[in-house]
Amino acid sequence: MKCIKCGVELTQENTYHQYLQKGYYICKNCAVQKSRAYYQKNKNDPEFRKRRYASVKKWVSENREHYNALLREHGREYHRKHYLKIDGKYVHVDKRPRPQACELCNRPRVRLEYHHWDNDNPSKGIWLCRTCHLFAELIERNKVQMLMSKYEEFKKLL
Repeated sequence: MKCIKCGVELTQENTYHQYLQKGYYICKNCAVQKSRAYYQKNKNDPEFRKRRYASVKKWVSENREHYNALLREHGREYHRKHYLKIDGKYVHVDKRPRPQACELCNRPRVRLEYHHWDNDNPSKGIWLCRTCHLFAELIERNKVQMLMSKYEEFKKLL
């Protein structure tokens, strides 16, 4: 069987089974394009919006646990991407896009944290791994000299 739109050979992986059951031979890519075009054409139609709202509401009621898990994950992800804690308060920040590696040591993407320099302008900052972020915080708080002197004291004792 081939897709009636683009002619691609249909397999279980590249087609939706509900289309095959109805005898409608279309691949996933063409189905997505068709769905997007339909939405763009009808998104301002009040009847379409009412039907869409009803179908979403039905899906949510049937999949409540999954929906709540999605909401929790989206909330965590959104919060992590858009907020910084400054002086005990969360501030909305437009952060730079997250790179693939730490911007100081170029360690491949582990857990990157956003470090900013100025509380008045928190959008100016860099993405750092945990180690570099701790180091940057120590430098900014002028604690490096204190730690170095303590280190030397311990070294002399041992």
